[in-house]
Order: sequence, then C-alpha cells, then structure tokens
Amino acid sequence: MIGREGFFGERALIKHELRTASVVACEEVACLVLHNEDFLRVIDESITPLLMQRLDLQDDSVTLPQLVLIKQLGKGMFGAVYIVVHRTKGTLYALKTVSRRKVKAYDLYASVRLERQVMLELDHVFIAKLVKTFKDAVRVYFLMELVNGMDLFDAIRKIGTPHSGLLKECECKFYICTLLLALEHLHERSIVYRDLKPENVVVDTTGYLKLIDFGTAKVLKGRTFTTIGTPHYMAPEVILGKGYGLSVDLWSLGIMAYEFVCGGVPFGEDEDDPFKIYEKVLRESLRWPSAVPKGSKMRDFTELLLCKNEAVRGAGVAAMRKHKWLDEFEWEKLVLKQLPAPYLPKTADLSSEIRATLSTSNLSAPESVQDTDEDPLSPLSHLEPESWDKDF
Repeated sequence: MIGREGFFGERALIKHELRTASVVACEEVACLVLHNEDFLRVIDESITPLLMQRLDLQDDSVTLPQLVLIKQLGKGMFGAVYIVVHRTKGTLYALKTVSRRKVKAYDLYASVRLERQVMLELDHVFIAKLVKTFKDAVRVYFLMELVNGMDLFDAIRKIGTPHSGLLKECECKFYICTLLLALEHLHERSIVYRDLKPENVVVDTTGYLKLIDFGTAKVLKGRTFTTIGTPHYMAPEVILGKGYGLSVDLWSLGIMAYEFVCGGVPFGEDEDDPFKIYEKVLRESLRWPSAVPKGSKMRDFTELLLCKNEAVRGAGVAAMRKHKWLDEFEWEKLVLKQLPAPYLPKTADLSSEIRATLSTSNLSAPESVQDTDEDPLSPLSHLEPESWDKDF
C-alpha cells in the first residue's frame, strides 16, 4: 500500500524496464506526474543510492535455495535471525526463522500471520523492510532488509555526556523527527506499533534510524484492548485496559524524548516490578530536572506527548510535526539522508566472511539449519488451523 508522499514507477525509469504492475487508487487521490526527462534531471548522486537500495528490496523473485547462510545474528524463543547472502547477486539480507513446532505449541498462528500482513504494507526509509516470506516443512521464514548497526539504547549512551547518557537538543530532535516519520507511515495505515523503545530501533551504518521488530504491531479497526508492550514505555490507557488507539505510540515517543535529554525514563526509572511501574505511570506527575528549563519548546513538545489524557495526543503525528519546537526542521533533507547524523556506529566488515563462505563447495542453505532448542513446550492442546500458512 502506498500512502501520502509515496511514489511508484521509478524502476522503469532507472532500469529502463517495462512496468510489471498497475497501481489502483482505493479512494480519491491526487497524483503528481514526473516525466522521464524531468526525473533524470532532478535525481542527483545523493538520491541515487537510496533509490537503488529501494529497488533491490522490492525484488521479490528471490527463492530460499538462492540464499546462503553467513552467520547467526540472534536467537529468540520461537526461532532465530541469520545474515544470508544471495548466491549470485551478492545481496545481503536478514532471515528470520520461526519454528512450526513452536507456532503450534504456543498457538501463534494469528500473530505470525499478522506480523506478515503488517510488514508487507510498509515501505519507508526509516522502517526495516520485509522483502518476502517463505515456508517449508519445518519453519516459516521472513526475508528482511539487513540493518547493520547498533540499537538506539546503546547508541545514546555512546554519544551522550559521559556517565549520564544525555543528548544535545539537536541530537534529540534528529532522532525524534525520524521516529515521527516512521510512526506517520504506520498510522496512515491504521497500524499501531505498541512497543516503541530504544531497543527496537537500530542506528544503521549511515547514522540514521530503522524501526524493527513488528511482532506486537496491529492493524486497528476501532480500539484494541490487549495489554502489551514494555512497562516503562506503556501509555496509561494501555495499563487501564479500557481500550486504546494509535496515540499510545506517541506516549512511548514522549518517554523516549524525555530519556534522550534526561538520561532516564520519567516514571519508575528505579523499578523493575511491572505493577509498581504501572502505578507510577498512572499516579505520578511528570517532573523535570533543573537542567531542562520551564517553558522550553522541547519540554512543551514532550509534555504534549506525555499528557495522560489521550485526547490531547489524539491529534496525531501531523499535529506534532507542526509543533513550534520543529518549526525550522528540514524534513526533506532528513528523508533524503542529507542531514549530519549524531553518531555513526562501527560495524564489522563481513566482506571477507562472505567471500570465504561463497568460495566453499559446501554452502549452507537456510533450510539445513538444525533446531537444537530443547526447551519444554507449552501444554496447549489445539487443532492446527487449516492452511494457516497459505500466504507464506
């Protein structure tokens, strides 16, 4: 689905290919047309790499046997994530695997399908992109854009004032505006993220942010009631269980904005017990350290996000983008990655490892991975839904 300010047709102009798809408007829409000669005139060297990367990630002709395992990135309760490379193109991806055995044991059919549905609707420079999904007898697979870098939680502690983790206001603004654009893309599609926090955001090798991990995201049809998320970042209406909407993501963004400049979360910073954190979120007033002056634009911006009356946040991302704190922010340069990033994480060079892997005669394919997890499974007993994985 293409939303406001989205675009299409660039592949045909850049690669001189015939168009392979049609675009259908679901409602009244205004579409601006850029002809070939004008397109080539306005595209410069700074934009071309972004467009080429987008085109690579739109190539869904990749098949599972074309992928070669390089290394494991991480392991969770229901599967693992690997770096894989395309055998002939050399393109790197992240491959998330989900064990069918675990899906059945924990009745995860709906959540796995929902994660796929949500991610296929997203195509934004600040959101990790799903290329396609696969399945075999053992697992289902999510082939993702590989986001190399460092999670934002660690990054802000690298670039902040020593021993405090504080960011300068301009650094805070850079990250907050990036996340506003990512949330705008989600909310235009009625998708609520529900677990926005620094650990779910990666600072990539260019210093820009990518939102990852959509396991808790949901397409809203009215209000939803599930108590889900990370306690320190959960909005009051989630805790109260009376139903909530998209504005819970703006509360979480407000928690992050406070954390960026104050070095800790505003409610329950020293608590680990979720119920004690919930109580403080619901009952305590927002307090600021003396270093953040009363009346500052940044403080006013954050207080709007952290208003316990969700109706104040209900005006949404569009209203926050117009806040006086962001009056002179260069949104277009941010999208084109033309603003200097606060921090460039150091990442390992995988080129030699990739060459060594591809040069061997015994290449490991993703389906060859052996599941070694012997954790006891849930005693849930249920029938497997028929064709639950038909779209994978």
